[in-house]
Amino acid sequence: MKLQDNVLKAYLKNVLFISGTPCGGKTTISRKLAEKYGLPVYDIDQEFGRHRFLSSPDVQPCMNKSFADFFGRSVEDTLRRVEQHFGLAARPITIHKVNKDTELSRSLIEFVENFSWEEVKEHILQSLRSWAFSDWETPFVAMSGNRIVGMISLLKTDYYPLPEIYPWVTTLFVTEVYRGRRISQRLIDYANAYAKELGFERTYIPSEHVGLYEKYGYRYLKDIVNYGGGTDRLYVKEL
Repeated sequence: MKLQDNVLKAYLKNVLFISGTPCGGKTTISRKLAEKYGLPVYDIDQEFGRHRFLSSPDVQPCMNKSFADFFGRSVEDTLRRVEQHFGLAARPITIHKVNKDTELSRSLIEFVENFSWEEVKEHILQSLRSWAFSDWETPFVAMSGNRIVGMISLLKTDYYPLPEIYPWVTTLFVTEVYRGRRISQRLIDYANAYAKELGFERTYIPSEHVGLYEKYGYRYLKDIVNYGGGTDRLYVKEL
């Protein structure tokens, strides 16, 4: 099956096609790209969805021929050329403030609908759909290209009966395959920079973890009780 650049791409968004001869190394390159950029690999005969990479179903593991052999280049050189072709190497992580009734806010709703943090998913979705943000409250997103890979929010209140404490840096989530790239730190730093611009001198983060937010400059303040009766740790950072 021959796949040309603008044929199926018009119907499948955010999909990169790698095609070629059988045993040409498409699987090898697809897997290397997927591992490097945190993207899944799917065969073309599988159900279509919001996938990044598809490889032809006629590709089987071949030890005697590689993508590099087909092009007469090293795997590293071939990988670099494929990256350049798709523009992957030029996709840095960027952080953005999300405004009401925008394409980005709609994309954020879709992102939350599909993320794995089930405990807070419905609460966040309700806030986003009704846009329950007032004054300076806002969500932020981390993006790789045009794809949301993480989020955070700056809020007046959180899941605690503590109206005198604010602003809260909360709803921090990064897609699993993008973790380990300091995206959480960048989201926290961005939210704190925004809070400082607003005139706040400190921000607060609740957590049940010890040793997590300390590396982002936060210090333990005290234990707090949430609306569910559970006890969490309250962290504060001077801006």
